[in-house]
Amino acid sequence: MNANPATEEAKSIRLTCTEGTSFKEYRVQLVRAADGRGWLLKAQSGAIGGALKPQDKITVAVPYEKALKEYLRLVKAKLAKGYLGSDAAIGGMADVPLRAFTSTDIRPMLLNPIGDHELDRYLLDPQYSVEEKHDGERRLVVVECDDAIVAHGVNRKGNMTPLADAVDAEMRTCAVGWRGRSVFDGESMGDVVYLWDVLEHEGRNLRPLPLAERRKILREVIKPGASVRISRVARTTLDKRRLLEEVRAARREGVVFKRDGSAYVPGLQTTDAEWHKYKFLASATVRVMALNTGRRSVQVEARDSAGAWHRLGNVTIPPNQPIPAVHAIVEVQYLNVARLGGSLYQPVYQRERTDQDESDCRMDQLKYKGFDEAA
Repeated sequence: MNANPATEEAKSIRLTCTEGTSFKEYRVQLVRAADGRGWLLKAQSGAIGGALKPQDKITVAVPYEKALKEYLRLVKAKLAKGYLGSDAAIGGMADVPLRAFTSTDIRPMLLNPIGDHELDRYLLDPQYSVEEKHDGERRLVVVECDDAIVAHGVNRKGNMTPLADAVDAEMRTCAVGWRGRSVFDGESMGDVVYLWDVLEHEGRNLRPLPLAERRKILREVIKPGASVRISRVARTTLDKRRLLEEVRAARREGVVFKRDGSAYVPGLQTTDAEWHKYKFLASATVRVMALNTGRRSVQVEARDSAGAWHRLGNVTIPPNQPIPAVHAIVEVQYLNVARLGGSLYQPVYQRERTDQDESDCRMDQLKYKGFDEAA
């Protein structure tokens, strides 16, 4: 990209995010410095319709090429995290592959956390079955069959994302003979995806059907392979306890309880919830606050309901993982937080979460010692 004065021009964009409980906007402006010597990158964020907080990115004038590159990178990152902008504004950025982060009309049904005191209720209730909770990234799989078979993933924010090559190949093999769009829900574990639900098949909306019926359709249309698998389901109290103890003994993440008669309702159901997750070890989505110079560790933080950030201590980065950048969103497993205002106890770094953003770094997700959730 070799910019010259004839092609240098100011740019600006307004992006909004209304996913789930989010109601926020992000603005970016690429502007010429007051003395005309170089370019600056300004940004602001906040609640839609409210006062916006300045978050300028380039405050000392730089060449246009460098400023434009950062502008495109910043906008692309926000779009990938669920922000939306006008097609005209986005489509004008030739350096950004729009299809790679196009927002879709597909949203996942989310899980409500439960604590120890609620466990027996769901183990004993014959209306609820149990699946293992896989420790990966939420991944819906979309297969569109017209003249050709095309498969792609959708993350928990509803944004299009690529599938692993092996998963893509196996899904297209399953789809031979299908017509129209089919949508499945599952969890991505690198080169393997575990499917547990089907939302659409050959253009038919299956969301209103009972979960038990959707599972039956899933088993009929998906032939499990090395990279596309179907999650195990335990239905009787004895089998549910066996699966629970198996997952616990293997030190895996946890289990999920689902009512067999539940419809598929996108988003988080705060009342009359029918899907619940139980974790043996807590995990939190947090933001990297700072790097610890000379050490393979970072400081992490989360924010309260007023938007203020709170330090949650240090987390060591394993030798086989890259050290995340400041303000990266990461997942950390931990035992508990000893007290309000305290640090994560026995934190273990899991991975960077490119499918989540700062709105997911909430203090109210934390598990405090002696409580199932934050007070």
